[in-house]
Amino acid sequence: MQLSDAKPSNVAHKLTSGIARVAGAIPLNDPVSRRISPVMIVGCGRSGNTLLRSMLVAGGEIAIPPESYVWPSLARRFARWRFAKWQFVARQVVRSFKGSDFGFTNEILGGIEAEAIRLPNPSLAAALNLVYVTYCNLNGLAGRRWGDKTPLNILDIRVIEDIFPAAQYVHIVRDPRAVALSIVEAARTSSRIREKTLSAAAERWNKSVRNARALEKRIGRGRFHEVKYEALVQNPEAELSRLCRFLGLQFKPEMLSFYHTADRLGDVPILSHHAQVLKPLDPARAHSWRHKITASDRTTVERMTARYRREFGYWEYTE
Repeated sequence: MQLSDAKPSNVAHKLTSGIARVAGAIPLNDPVSRRISPVMIVGCGRSGNTLLRSMLVAGGEIAIPPESYVWPSLARRFARWRFAKWQFVARQVVRSFKGSDFGFTNEILGGIEAEAIRLPNPSLAAALNLVYVTYCNLNGLAGRRWGDKTPLNILDIRVIEDIFPAAQYVHIVRDPRAVALSIVEAARTSSRIREKTLSAAAERWNKSVRNARALEKRIGRGRFHEVKYEALVQNPEAELSRLCRFLGLQFKPEMLSFYHTADRLGDVPILSHHAQVLKPLDPARAHSWRHKITASDRTTVERMTARYRREFGYWEYTE
C-alpha cells in the first residue's frame, strides 16, 4: 500500500478523523485507553525538560523514555490509515519507533507488532500504550505509569492531544534569553536541533509558549500544570512537591538526587547537551545566561519574545 507522506493541515487532520469516527474506521482510542493518563512533559527545547524528566523518574513511580520524535507525524499518518486493515496499521504504528532511542531491536519490534495485532480493542492509543508498556517492562519498570518528553511535540500539540484524553500535561518554561542561547549552542553538536540562530530559537520559544497557553485553555487546569525552570532549580523541593500533588505522585527525596541515576536514562549519557543533568543542581544556572549574552543578542531576543516574556515575568535585564 502506497501512502503519501505529505503533511496535511490540522483542519484536514480533524476533518479526516471526524469522518472516520462516523464511518466505523479504526478509532483513535478505545474505552480502556481513554482512562490511561500518561504524563506529557511539554515545553520549548532547552527549557529543562530533561532535568524535569530525570527528577520524576528518580522518584520510582513513573517511566519516561528518551525522546520519541514520533507522535505528530504518526497521528497524521494514522488519519489516512484508519480504513486499512488493523494488521497493517498495527505494524506501521510499531515500526514508527524503529530507530528511536528506546533501544528496541528488530526482534523486540516484531514481538510488539505481533502483540499489537492481537489487541482486543484496536486503536492508535492502545498500540502506543503497548509500545510504552513494553519499554517499561524491558527496563525493569513494569507496572509504572508512563510518560513522554519530546520538546518538539508542543509545536504540533493540537494534532496529538486527543489520542489520550485523560493525559496530564506539564509545561516547563524558561527565560527565552537563556533558551535561545542554549538552543544555538546545542545545535552545534546535535543534528536534531534545527534552529541555528538566536532569531530562529526565539521564534521557536514563542510558538512553544503560545501553543502551551492554547492547550491550557482547551483542557483546563485539571490536566495542565506549569513549572518555571528558574523556580525548579532554586527551590526544587517545593516545586516538585507541588507537581507531585498535581500528578498524584509521592514526592521522594531521591528526586533531588536525580543525577545519581540519570546515566540510566538512555539518551542522557550519550548526548552532550544533556551533560548538566548528570550533575547536582546549581541554583546559579537560573541566571547564568546573563554572563554569556551580548547586548545586541539580548536586544534581539527581547524584542522578538516581548509579549510572552513579560506575561511569564521575564522582564528586561540591566547589568
